[in-house]
Amino acid sequence: MISSKRAGFIFLACAAIIACAIFARRAHQSLNATNAERARILAQNTALTTRIHTAESDLAQARAGWKDEQAATTNSDDSTLYAYARGIANWNATMKRLNNDPKYQELLHKEKQFYVERDYGLFIAKGHLTPDQAVKLKKALVQREMDQNDLNVALESQGLADDDPSGLVIKQQSDDAFQQSVEDMLGSDGYAQFDAYDRQRIARNMMISHYTAAFMRLGSPMTPGQIEQMVGHIAQNNPDYQEGKVVNIGQIDWPAVNEYARTIMTPGQFDLFTRITANTAINQKIGLAFDAIEQAAGKQNADDVPSR
Repeated sequence: MISSKRAGFIFLACAAIIACAIFARRAHQSLNATNAERARILAQNTALTTRIHTAESDLAQARAGWKDEQAATTNSDDSTLYAYARGIANWNATMKRLNNDPKYQELLHKEKQFYVERDYGLFIAKGHLTPDQAVKLKKALVQREMDQNDLNVALESQGLADDDPSGLVIKQQSDDAFQQSVEDMLGSDGYAQFDAYDRQRIARNMMISHYTAAFMRLGSPMTPGQIEQMVGHIAQNNPDYQEGKVVNIGQIDWPAVNEYARTIMTPGQFDLFTRITANTAINQKIGLAFDAIEQAAGKQNADDVPSR
């Protein structure tokens, strides 16, 4: 009986020892795992701290570099503006000096003669002007260009724009004198025909450039008749022209012009024409958009002015 009790006690003691050993082992394993997790977290924290410090250092360098670049850019801009202003001043001084140089004036006069021959030769031919009328008209046209050049140089030398009000009076006087001289040469009806042709010049030069492109690319240029038909269509549908002003390229209704062109051009001519004028149409839309923005900004500024 005593032996059985002793055996039972020994069994219980062994079981307790085994349980303690298991618990100790698991505790040790748990401790090791905890220590490993702590080491892993510590390593992560160390890595993150290093990355933060590196990022802060990079940011500080970037800020310093940005400030240096900003200072350099400001200095560069100032230098550029100064150089630009100095360039304009030098240009104005040069043009003023050249404008008083007889040799330069002679070359400029020849250049104006060339452009007059190019731009108005068709009118002289179609109008059946006499040789004397042709010489006088070309002389008057060259003088008009020279007078305009002198006025522009005078305005620029004073830092004024070409359309400054102080120059408009002089320009109007020059235009009136030119009109009178042409009327004296051609008569009232002849002047009216010339004026219509003259105000179409921008559209005509544009169509002549298309003529050249068609010749270079297709070997099949537009005929003079096609050019005049296109110019007439553009002018008759241009608001500024109808008000007695020159053709305003910004007011051209290109879809309508293209539809008209389709009726008088060959397929090859029409395809080339629409491809060339596509960029012009896009630039027109951009210009109109900017005009609308400027008008809206001007109205907003006017509305923001407090009433007195």
